[in-house]
Order: sequence, then structure tokens, then C-alpha cells
Amino acid sequence: MFHANANTVKIAVSTGSTNKAMALDGASPHAMVSNFSSGWAAVAFGSSTITATVPTTGASAASYMVPPGVSVFLRPGKASTYIAAALSSGTGVVFATPGVLE
Repeated sequence: MFHANANTVKIAVSTGSTNKAMALDGASPHAMVSNFSSGWAAVAFGSSTITATVPTTGASAASYMVPPGVSVFLRPGKASTYIAAALSSGTGVVFATPGVLE
């Protein structure tokens, strides 16, 4: 069961990376990430300089990939205060909610 502990972050995304501050801490070590777009979303967590990168053929990327129309639960790490997202194609919205997954 997931318990939200802070406000949901809405990220308007396209193929370029966009980041937003997110309330992740000991009380909210997890994030529910929902991809409301028609393309795959690359998601990364870190500091204010974090970027999300969609992997390309022959190259890897240090981002979580979230399929279109899917919500996933992730554990970003204690030092993460920002979330970044980028799409494989098109435009859309990614939502991220801090909380606890029990």
C-alpha cells in the first residue's frame, strides 16, 4: 500500500529534460511516478542539476524508463531533492507523488 506524504509534482514534458523540486526525505523515501503521455518517459532523481535521458540505440542512460499510461513506485535515494523527466517522443505530463510504500 502507498501512503502519500507530500504534494504531487506535475511536470510538463517533451523530448528535452525538465526538472522540478520534490519533497523526498526520511518520511517520504518513495515516489509514485505516473506517465500520462503517449511516449516512454525517462525519469531521474538527484539535485537541482539532474537531467533525464532517453536511451538510444547503442547507448545507455542512467534514467528509469516508465511506459506510457503506467504508474510505478521508485525509491530515489536520500540525497534526491529533484525529479527530472523527458519523453521518447511527443509531449505529455508526468506526475510524481512522494510517500511511503508499505
